[in-house]
Amino acid sequence: MQTRAKVAIVGMGLRFPGARTRDEFWRLVEGGIDAGREVPPDRWPVPKESVLGATIGELDKVPAARGYFVDPEPLEIAGLPGVTDGTLDEAWLRTLDPSVHLALLTGRDALADTRGAIDRQRAAVIMGQIALPTERSSRLTTCVLGATFADRALGLPVALPAFEPADHRVTGLPAALVAAALGFGGGSYTLDAACASTLYALKLAADALVEGRADAVLAGGLSRPDPFYTQMGFAQLRALAPSGRSYPFDERAAGLVVGEGAGLFVLKRLADADRDGDRM
Repeated sequence: MQTRAKVAIVGMGLRFPGARTRDEFWRLVEGGIDAGREVPPDRWPVPKESVLGATIGELDKVPAARGYFVDPEPLEIAGLPGVTDGTLDEAWLRTLDPSVHLALLTGRDALADTRGAIDRQRAAVIMGQIALPTERSSRLTTCVLGATFADRALGLPVALPAFEPADHRVTGLPAALVAAALGFGGGSYTLDAACASTLYALKLAADALVEGRADAVLAGGLSRPDPFYTQMGFAQLRALAPSGRSYPFDERAAGLVVGEGAGLFVLKRLADADRDGDRM
């Protein structure tokens, strides 16, 4: 009878609404603090008053503008191996979708949280992320379709705003860039298993370690879709909570509330973590 090798968590990083560190997140949990709020003014392409409606399922209307949002922060990644050695251009990275920035900052923090040595050529990235449009991919769509409509239907010339073509890679790009930025040579991929994406990414990371395909894996979940798409979309499906508040396992439950964030773990085989003096 074979005994499955054990896996240890040796580092973690997070970006959640109202929390950028473990201590900040724990204070929210311990205090029962709800970090939800109204959608920030710059996150929807239209004034929220123009699409708010009280009737559930009303066409092109949203019953609540409340959600769970992560504020932007400076992309401080100048010292990461992939930037230092010229593999990635820092100025180009700054032009990319905020989901990429969220992944880079969280991955940076997770690796910095580790203590033991990591062979980066034997380290991989496995990220769970639901394949939804992001803000920049939505902009790309708007540019193309909007210009086509204005030209063919209205006969109006349209000057397209600048956009980065790489932003259409909404699912695989963040994980690939995190692996490149951290100097990981063990490969990267992203999976979409809907609400189970993060847990399944951790399961696959453990498999890779136990089977010897990697010696360390950065794994977890990322969510930073276009909030107008998600809030409007779930409203049209009659799945968005009219109160803008989520009540899981509660008689007040009446739908979901959209949110964003990232949580990434550095995993190693337990025996290796013990050998390397990691904090587990």
